Amino acid sequence: MPKISTQPVTCRQIAARVQGVPWLFLALFSLAHAANAMSYNGLAPIASFVQNELQLTKAQLGTITGAFSLGIFAASIPTGWLVDRLGARQMLFWGQVAVAVFTAVFAFSFNFWPILLANTLAGAGYACLNPATNKAVLCCFPKNVRATAMGTKQMGVALGTAAAAAILPALALTFSWRVGLLAVAALVSTTALMSFIFYRIEEEKSQASFLKSLSLKEIFRNNKLLLLGVMGMAFTGAQVCFTTYAVIFLQEALALPPVEAGSYLSLALICAAIARISWGVISDRFFGGRRRPVLLLLALLAAAMAAVLSVLPPGMPSWILAPVVAIMGMTAVGWNGLQMTLVSEAAGRQKTGFATGFTLAIGYLGSIFGPPLFGYLVDLTGQYRISWLMLTGIMLAIALVLAIFKMEEHMGIPRGLDTP
Repeated sequence: MPKISTQPVTCRQIAARVQGVPWLFLALFSLAHAANAMSYNGLAPIASFVQNELQLTKAQLGTITGAFSLGIFAASIPTGWLVDRLGARQMLFWGQVAVAVFTAVFAFSFNFWPILLANTLAGAGYACLNPATNKAVLCCFPKNVRATAMGTKQMGVALGTAAAAAILPALALTFSWRVGLLAVAALVSTTALMSFIFYRIEEEKSQASFLKSLSLKEIFRNNKLLLLGVMGMAFTGAQVCFTTYAVIFLQEALALPPVEAGSYLSLALICAAIARISWGVISDRFFGGRRRPVLLLLALLAAAMAAVLSVLPPGMPSWILAPVVAIMGMTAVGWNGLQMTLVSEAAGRQKTGFATGFTLAIGYLGSIFGPPLFGYLVDLTGQYRISWLMLTGIMLAIALVLAIFKMEEHMGIPRGLDTP
């Protein structure tokens, strides 16, 4: 096993050892994403326990859930800038410390307002994670394996979400939901400490001021960020609409029982976790490190599957429904790693943090406005067809953008393989 030095090393030194230490770093990043995802997605599996004990209304419960996303949205740009200024190691540590501390505060709280504040601040800490790990992956891995590494890192989110769904209800039943959240806080504290001890890379840091980075002139002049942000917003909106409404759609429109409907969503999420790595491998190995053709394929497949969902009748056999749901998971949910790779490569090492934060902030608008619009169309028409066709239209629009703008060339990204 390669020996990990306690002294900072440069990106080129890391690149020379690409078969060793960087992959250990990647395992650490994946573990950090999994642990923090248990905090981000940990409320849903224990929502009934929290609601019953604290006598919360469903509106209050939904507000608490949304508070985490609000914290991420509000903090994404400033934390991304701080990653570029201070380095990934510092922000990866302090971001996870914030998640751990405020998850523990949530566990010790007994009424709505402290919980709301704690979850918002935990979300702000979580906002550090993607900019920091994206910068680290860009630094540690050459282009011919970078998308694979990014997809592997992002798979940790899916694994953490699955772990939260499996473990936290059991802890709530055996002990208390508070014990489960404290266990998550302890796990995040551990990954924060491991990140600080083991990840030691000398990075290129930006000297740009926050106000200069955030100026509208700078942002709109950098049209590649706007393009990637809009693309992220569309994919994020499709992802959250699908994961939010899939189960209730299968129950109401296709007349499936609740357990069977839930199993199809599980299938989609498992396929998404596998796809986050697989799409990266395909991009790295078969497309010479180019991301655009693979993202174009994902958008077209997602559009096609949303169109199929719009016309499926009740009583559809599993041998037809399962592949449709699986492909929807692989595309509408499995896109994340490739898009983050493209963002990081487009920005360069000095501005990876800000670029990630900026595109995430725009992307979260999709999760804020997409599901309400999807649900409104269902309420308005009394059926799901128009809502699924809306997703088809959005994905086709993104496919058109990807087809017209040859992004690697448009953004100044070399088509050949580079090294850090």
